[in-house]
Amino acid sequence: MFKFVNIYTDLIHVSKVQGNPAKSKITYFLDGKIETQTFADSSEYDEVMDNLEQKFITIGGVLYNPSRISVVKANGLSVGFYFNGGKVITETYADESEVDEVIQKIEPTYVEVRPNMWISGDQLHVASVNEVTL
Repeated sequence: MFKFVNIYTDLIHVSKVQGNPAKSKITYFLDGKIETQTFADSSEYDEVMDNLEQKFITIGGVLYNPSRISVVKANGLSVGFYFNGGKVITETYADESEVDEVIQKIEPTYVEVRPNMWISGDQLHVASVNEVTL
């Protein structure tokens, strides 16, 4: 088993391959420390990256854990990611299918509070519902 395959909830972000694909390296942040995993076998690297890319969002060539993002705003092909702690990154995608793919990754745990704006369920502490009777 690979060192970090099962730490998705603690992973802040993962940077992609560095160097020769036969000795690929993934650098990631865990518990405030930078960690590195080196793969001698490119098929092991590919397996881990496939796993990560299914669950993480690619922003600027870096894979981010969606649970570290508090708000996502989409405007056409541009998507703004607002991270816990105040960091904001805007990514522009080539077409609507790429934007849809990102939104599909966040939808299970995010709530659309208005068109094209999603808030992480973890950030919603109080919800108020006003019923109107006619």
